[in-house]
Amino acid sequence: MSRPAILVQARLESQRFPRKVLARLLGQPMLLHQLDRLRQTGLTVVVVTPASMETVSELHPLLTRHGYAVEAPAVRPDDVLARYECVARQHRVDPVIRVTGDCPLIDPDVIGDAVDLYESSAADYVALAREWPDGLDVEVCSYPSLRKAAVASRTRSEREHVTSFIWKNVPKLFTQVLLPCPFDLSGEKWSVDTAEDFAFVEEIYRNVVWCKPRFTWRDIYAYVSNRYPNKEHQVGRSLRNEGYRRSLAEEGQDASTSWEELRYGTS
Repeated sequence: MSRPAILVQARLESQRFPRKVLARLLGQPMLLHQLDRLRQTGLTVVVVTPASMETVSELHPLLTRHGYAVEAPAVRPDDVLARYECVARQHRVDPVIRVTGDCPLIDPDVIGDAVDLYESSAADYVALAREWPDGLDVEVCSYPSLRKAAVASRTRSEREHVTSFIWKNVPKLFTQVLLPCPFDLSGEKWSVDTAEDFAFVEEIYRNVVWCKPRFTWRDIYAYVSNRYPNKEHQVGRSLRNEGYRRSLAEEGQDASTSWEELRYGTS
């Protein structure tokens, strides 16, 4: 019998901020904070990692000690799509709820809303609209759609970035619904790609979490709006989904456009 589950993509081999998932956030590895927030959804959580020696010997014992299921399929290191499909098949996951392990500010309520929209819409794939902040990212897709993508994807960017084949083939092969955001927060970056990003997240944890442990995206928005009315907290920080654009460049494709235009067809 199939069941929904959150599959969390985590690795130690980040280029811009190596071992970022283990960076100490309030004295604990950053990834544990995110996984604790994911548990608040009440859904099964499975961490999906590369099968590298460093990850298996260091990250896996940490996660299992804290009660998390962790899988490392023996596939190519850059084939994240194959890892996801393998884990989803082995655990009989349907729908697949995908998040990445660099989003410690992720909101369990937003995940719940995305799952509800998937169930009510009967779409193949549900994602967040472009107005949501980077760092709350969640995608929900049917297992058959993930399987179709795993079979048909050919380029490195499609294999490394799990759902790109799906959203690039809407509506030709897949149906899609986007979860709207009440405000336009597309200029906010709350994920962790660099040490500067981590410093911002640490500030949020020190100033918001102590006041409200079950904080939401609205609490973060209220804090940054009051603390940084001129958006100076975003100056010099990394752009959204630079990794996908880098993959396109390595394939010889045009990567000069913004992530928003590549993903949503608008600047």
